[in-house]
Amino acid sequence: MNTYHETHSIGKIEDAGNLVQGGGIDRYWERYPISLDYKKLFNDTITSDWLYDSDLALKQFNLRSIEFGNWMSQKDRANFLYASALSLHHLALIYDLKHIQIGLNGKLSLALGARGTGSTKAHYEPLSRSVINLTKTKGIGSLAHEFAHALDNLISFHTGKKTQTYVSGGDSTRKGYNGDIAKNGNYFEKQFEELFNILYYTKNGDETKFAKNLKDQTDYYNQRAEVFARTFEVYTHYKLQEQDMKNQFLVKPSLAYKGKKYPDI
Repeated sequence: MNTYHETHSIGKIEDAGNLVQGGGIDRYWERYPISLDYKKLFNDTITSDWLYDSDLALKQFNLRSIEFGNWMSQKDRANFLYASALSLHHLALIYDLKHIQIGLNGKLSLALGARGTGSTKAHYEPLSRSVINLTKTKGIGSLAHEFAHALDNLISFHTGKKTQTYVSGGDSTRKGYNGDIAKNGNYFEKQFEELFNILYYTKNGDETKFAKNLKDQTDYYNQRAEVFARTFEVYTHYKLQEQDMKNQFLVKPSLAYKGKKYPDI
């Protein structure tokens, strides 16, 4: 039983913050009873006010905006807001971050059921928008993946790399070790070069099982930005398990990470 809503009136859940151009914005929907069905995705329950109020969530995580799609009912909005805010809280917890750091210096926005395209489960729109979109019907389990894209993008921006959108290498499918970047690149470029070297090669210089598996995949799954995002998913899942936490909104259920598109940890 949700005792919180027996004593608290959360009112109407609205878009919050400096809204990003290009979204479908609608502030005039009807009021619906709010049911937090998505609690089954978690084994952690807290009752902080920012789980139920978009303006409070915006401030709590220093986000630029939180947008809801036109076709999201009040129940949809309540569930997605609760699940997203709790998942951002878990991200901060497992990576030892402050809540205010999650919004990436106030540049990151969340679009919940607002910017879906075709059959896409979720997608990230890079700067100048910097928006994580989770679709209404298929976005569950994708937040960590899209947060990795945002982190990748924002690091490139802050390190002044105007020639590339993502510090990981973006849509490049390069697997070879670049000694020049490893030696002369900025701190983050060096770290990414080391990460991909570990993902693709053993200490003896042989290809890893993951590198071999990727040969059977399309170029999309070989893009460095996608490989980093899937690696971040796997590591986030590992960190959750390490702390005996369940969050299937942040990452997919465990069986999803045993496929050929994901590295082993």
